Amino acid sequence: MSLKYDTNSVQYLSDSAILKDIEIFDSVDTTFSFTTNSFEVSKINIDLLQVSQTIFTIQANQINITNLNITNTKYLLSQLDANLINIISFINSQIENINSNNNQIQFLSMNQQTSEGIAFVSNAKFMNSSILSNNPLIFLNQLSNVELNNVLIKDVISINSQYTSIFTIQDCYLVTISYSHFTNNTNSNGPGGVIYAFESIQIIIQNSIFWLNTCNLQNGGAIYMINTVRRGILLINQTQLIENKSSYSLGGSIYLQNNNLIMQNSVIASNQAQIGGGIYYVQVMPDFLIDLQYGNKNNNTFKDNLAYIYGQNFGSTLRKVFIDLENIKIPKNSLKLYEDKAIFIKQLKSGDQINFEQIQLLDEENNPIRFIDVNSTDFQLLSNDAQSLVQQISVSVQWNEENKEIQCIGQLQTKQFRNGGFNLDAQIFYKPNSELVLKIVSNSFPSLTDSNGNIVVNQGQIELIFNIELEQCSIGQIFKQYGNSIACESCPDGKYSLSLIDQECKQCPDSAVQCIGSNIQLKDGYWRENENTDNIIYCSFNPQSCQPQLSSSKFYCTEGHIGPLCYQCDTYGDIWGSRYSEIYNHGDCYKCEENIHKIILYNLLVYLLISLYIFLILKRIILQLEVKVKGYYLNKLEIIYLGSTLNQSDRSQIISKILTDHFQILSLVCSFTTKMPEFFTIPIQLSGNSVSMVSKSIECAFSKHPNLKPLWLFEFLWSFSLSAGIFIFYFLKGIAFKRLKIDLYIRYLLTAAIFIYFYFYPMIITQAIRSINCIMIGDKKYLDLDFGIQCYDKNQHQPYLFLFTLPVIFIWGFLIPLFLFYKIYAANLKKKSIIKQIKYSFLFAGYKKQYYYWEFWKLFYKTILILISVLLKQNIQLKVFLIQFQNNIFNEIFKFLSTNQRIFYFLISY
Repeated sequence: MSLKYDTNSVQYLSDSAILKDIEIFDSVDTTFSFTTNSFEVSKINIDLLQVSQTIFTIQANQINITNLNITNTKYLLSQLDANLINIISFINSQIENINSNNNQIQFLSMNQQTSEGIAFVSNAKFMNSSILSNNPLIFLNQLSNVELNNVLIKDVISINSQYTSIFTIQDCYLVTISYSHFTNNTNSNGPGGVIYAFESIQIIIQNSIFWLNTCNLQNGGAIYMINTVRRGILLINQTQLIENKSSYSLGGSIYLQNNNLIMQNSVIASNQAQIGGGIYYVQVMPDFLIDLQYGNKNNNTFKDNLAYIYGQNFGSTLRKVFIDLENIKIPKNSLKLYEDKAIFIKQLKSGDQINFEQIQLLDEENNPIRFIDVNSTDFQLLSNDAQSLVQQISVSVQWNEENKEIQCIGQLQTKQFRNGGFNLDAQIFYKPNSELVLKIVSNSFPSLTDSNGNIVVNQGQIELIFNIELEQCSIGQIFKQYGNSIACESCPDGKYSLSLIDQECKQCPDSAVQCIGSNIQLKDGYWRENENTDNIIYCSFNPQSCQPQLSSSKFYCTEGHIGPLCYQCDTYGDIWGSRYSEIYNHGDCYKCEENIHKIILYNLLVYLLISLYIFLILKRIILQLEVKVKGYYLNKLEIIYLGSTLNQSDRSQIISKILTDHFQILSLVCSFTTKMPEFFTIPIQLSGNSVSMVSKSIECAFSKHPNLKPLWLFEFLWSFSLSAGIFIFYFLKGIAFKRLKIDLYIRYLLTAAIFIYFYFYPMIITQAIRSINCIMIGDKKYLDLDFGIQCYDKNQHQPYLFLFTLPVIFIWGFLIPLFLFYKIYAANLKKKSIIKQIKYSFLFAGYKKQYYYWEFWKLFYKTILILISVLLKQNIQLKVFLIQFQNNIFNEIFKFLSTNQRIFYFLISY
């Protein structure tokens, strides 16, 4: 039968009906209506049909449709539903060998399967079609058992419908899809790129492929399954869902709401969505995901799925709040660490601020969300579901607000996503030495249950707990009442505090450049023991070594300097990493490794110059004494009378004593006056106090051996080497000359020893007194010889006072002078021979006979002068007063002296 006319209507009522070998083409609204018990259609070809209503309306118990070919149908806009086959009710239906190509209408609508039966669709192809009506390509409604086998839906576009998809399943009990392909289909406005299932109990998909399907505006790039009344099940086995897209919404391949998903042996790959690149689910966590959490993959593969906001493979509610410790900005002295899934922030102060940067909300795969600006054009393109989820996302700071003592201010809540996360800041006020709990919480999320109704994810906010430990206010802060809280307020610029009991901050002292908190930045030339004291001291000994403003300085000292007032060299390299020592002037430090040749040369030069100086004086004295002896015997033999000429022979001894005393006095002056030029001090120290020069310069040698401690003791011992070396050299010289039959020098060995002793007497006494003397620096006393040692230290000072220093003072300053005094007293009293007298004549040369003891009085005078200069080193005014007072006393004795001695005392008074 062939029909070709504008309007055709065939209605058939019978117990059975058969349509076979029919061609319908180039017609308008040709319709068939059948109400029968059994209906069979085969070999029907339809082409170029224009349709505004249903072509085949069928109501039958048994339906069999085979070999149906429909092409090039066009939809005529109308208010009626237009589809090819509308099955109103049935028991069993079998549709096979269908070919649909380039059509604009719904192909099949199956409704009301009245009793136990089956609807079977196989070997069907639907291609290259654009559905213009509001109906889907295939609509299954209220069916109990449907099987689709070897179905191909390809290049089909649903254009207008907002409520259905290309293949819509509604209120069905069981739908099974096998060996089917769904390729490159697009749902422009509705849910699900290919399949939309609503209120259906069980859908089984097996051995099928969903590829390149797209849902433009709603959820589910391939499949959208939603139940509101009953929980459904989607079973997927041996199926691939690849490169499907939900471009502006949720679920790149599958969207589930109140449905369980059991999946095995399947692949979900390279799908895309805004949220849930592979699968997005609501209300029920699918069984396959619960299995996956326990390590059972069920032979499924998930890879290369992409979610632009969150949920690369699986999307649902967000699960965690996370922040990297590096992005928690706290004061530098505070600590932060993870413990037991919480973050501990310790050593924080009440009133301190915490900045939380790049706070992350993590999905179930522990990936952070990637946000989109809600004010951007891209955001406006998202589906309502996607927009709603994004707009709800927020983070905020929470605490126990019932405790009124706890207060937080700052940016405590935000929805703004910037630079890869959310930013919050909270200034915390409570009270010192207390603890509190701070939380960063998200917006509230719905709960998730498993397939048995057990809650697996609780409803509510996700949170990250911070245990905050507030400690006592630190140095540089004062207590301040802030409402019901107590804050630690840092001292501002220009003020400081170094004590916890300070009620207010102190003004910055004049010796500082800047003050803030507990930090006092000193001016150059000033020093303090540590950062916990405001006892700031001027570096009077050597201001240039105190350079706290210099970036390269350490502990306020320039390179090589350490200790109180930066007046000590880093002998052992503890601070600067290299050993340093004095060489020329006190207070100037030189690197040992770079100056070892200078040190050796310097010491040799000092030894040589002092030796030459002493030997020249001794030679002149000895020659004059030899002349005096010869003159004495000439007078005795009355060969010639020399008279006063013999007295003039003492002039060398007198001049040498005057010159030596003068240099020694000047060296004492240099020791307590302000810093003088080296060209002036070095010659004076060389001649007047050479011991102090060699004792310090040898530090580099001793510091190589850390066991040689205390260093000041070995330096003191080394100071004896100069006097002992000169005496030994003189003795060896005398022995050598005696072998040459010249006994001049060996005969005057005692005279040489006395001269050397008197020459080095003030130097050794000075060293000895300095080893007792303490220098007050701040509130501590330090050893004069070594500022690195506190006075009377039980290990490095006190023991050696009794074992070494006091015996040296007793022997050198008392016993030897007493012995010499006894010798000249005995020589004077017993009228010893002229030879004996001449050997001791250095002691009384130039004095009247009754004042033969005056040289010892000078020793006492020098000792007093040394005591004043050393013990009162830090009190210049008192020192000058005592020296002047001492001079007044000696002026009373001045009139009893010889002319030569008056010249001497004039010089030392100067």
